[in-house]
Amino acid sequence: MKKLLYTILIILLCLASFMLVSCDGEENITTTVDNEDNTTTTIIDKLCGHEKTVIISGKEPTTTSTGLTEGKKCILCGTILKSQDIIPAIPVTDGFEYQLNNDNASYSVIGIGNYESTDLLIPSEYNGLPVTSVWEDSFLNCDKLTSVIISNGIVTIGKSAFEGCTNLVSVNIPSSVNFIGSSAFMHCESLLNITIPNGVCTIENYTFSFCESLTDIVIPDSIKEIGFSAFRNCKSLTNISFGNGVVSIKMCAFAECHGIKEIILPDSVTELGRQVFYSCDGLESFATGKGLTAIPNGMVSQCKNLKRVTIGENVSNIVIYAFLGCTSLDTITFNDTQGWKHGETPLDFTDSSKNPIYFKNVEYPYVFEKQAKP
Repeated sequence: MKKLLYTILIILLCLASFMLVSCDGEENITTTVDNEDNTTTTIIDKLCGHEKTVIISGKEPTTTSTGLTEGKKCILCGTILKSQDIIPAIPVTDGFEYQLNNDNASYSVIGIGNYESTDLLIPSEYNGLPVTSVWEDSFLNCDKLTSVIISNGIVTIGKSAFEGCTNLVSVNIPSSVNFIGSSAFMHCESLLNITIPNGVCTIENYTFSFCESLTDIVIPDSIKEIGFSAFRNCKSLTNISFGNGVVSIKMCAFAECHGIKEIILPDSVTELGRQVFYSCDGLESFATGKGLTAIPNGMVSQCKNLKRVTIGENVSNIVIYAFLGCTSLDTITFNDTQGWKHGETPLDFTDSSKNPIYFKNVEYPYVFEKQAKP
């Protein structure tokens, strides 16, 4: 009897060993278990060696916790057959929405998310990585905002980032910023002042247009170009301080800036677009620098209170309609009086009383040319 029992025991042990080492791939039991953390575990018994496979479902991330991809392991020995990868938490902090940049080493702010305060502080770091940019349209038409502080380290402010923030009064832009996109602050009608960092090279098209409360602007030396309609309709702008690096000012850049009384262009400016100072009703005095060689069409047209214009020594051409509608213009003073003519009539400056020219006595059209020196 003992011998029979021993034989049966040996047979059972062999069967158990066969189940552990065989590998025919068949599935015979499937069990699904609901776990306390709302995940599910599916257990599949397989006659495939010592595998007793556990498929662990993934978990969606939230704004406060990471998620997991689906994984698989052997329940008997714990061997990982398919590892679970961590899914980062949805990138929202203090209500902001973030996006990992292509370098995988920095973030951009891409939206206001659930941020509730009227005072915006954009941080310099998120998830242990630097925040380097404010993405285009991030705060478009956020009319509840009244102030914005952008932390140092942020390099880029994208296109239309704060466009239409009609109640925004103040913005603090750090020195680290070297690019501000087109229309970035367009229609920020309550904005009183702003400092452009000395590192930005171009003021893009429409960047500050229709900032109707803006009173003063300082153009730093780093700025080479002021774009199309960059400050158009900044009605309260009374003072513009140009840096010595500005080379080009595009069409209508300061059109309809009614508060400006005086413009003195720096010698660095070599190119002016048409109607740069169109309809600046408060403008009384205008002077070009040494770098400008031509006065473009409509440059100060419809400036109804403009009285005095000074023409730089290297200007050789004043095109038609440059002063169209300047009904108060009394005098044009030429820094270099040699070779000028109006139409076919030479201008005689031998008598000092004839420089400046008394503009109201000059027949329209207002076209002046300077003959090349022999």
